[in-house]
Amino acid sequence: MSLKLTLITLCLWAILGASTDAKCDEQSYIDWLSIPEAEYDRAYHSITESDARPLGYRVGRYIYNQQKSLCVRVTGAKNRRIEVKVETEPAARLCVRNTVDATTGENCVVSKTFGSCEQFAVEADNSTIFEFYCTGQCSESDVTFWYRFTVCPYESYDDNELWCSNLVDDYPSSLLTIPFINTTPKKPVVRGGATTQTTFNALTLFLLILAPFYNA
Repeated sequence: MSLKLTLITLCLWAILGASTDAKCDEQSYIDWLSIPEAEYDRAYHSITESDARPLGYRVGRYIYNQQKSLCVRVTGAKNRRIEVKVETEPAARLCVRNTVDATTGENCVVSKTFGSCEQFAVEADNSTIFEFYCTGQCSESDVTFWYRFTVCPYESYDDNELWCSNLVDDYPSSLLTIPFINTTPKKPVVRGGATTQTTFNALTLFLLILAPFYNA
């Protein structure tokens, strides 16, 4: 009986734990390609445009039915902080963690956006790997999202601190603008009452002019 219970437990662990304990291997990750801020595309793009890079972001997708995480390798990360930005579209729960350091906790998008600026453990080649995944608290559907990594250009601790504090909290959705419609005000319409008053005033003036002739 205990053997059956053990087998059932292992099966449940394999099914439920696959999405939360999966690690990124060399065959599964993609390399992050950053864009200099001066070259950012600042036009609004729909997340259905898979090749769009608004504000340097890139489109990612977590596939629910396959329990398939998105793994991304970021290079040149030794002694540098990395800004991590995520925006789900539409709003959904999504988690991201660093897979190089097992002690690194998970960070999850609760509503729509998430951002952090931290230093992470690195591999021998000074790269680090991030995994975008879902937990049991996620909705039972795919999650489409924008994501961006920005590596601090400095190595010193103080410069890293200052760099993080000066970052702009920008997301692709901020590029959406509502067009301003300029309308020309209409001229006031003269009502019947105003016309009647004008006619009355003209008639009064006419009678005043004729009054001296009648008195004569």
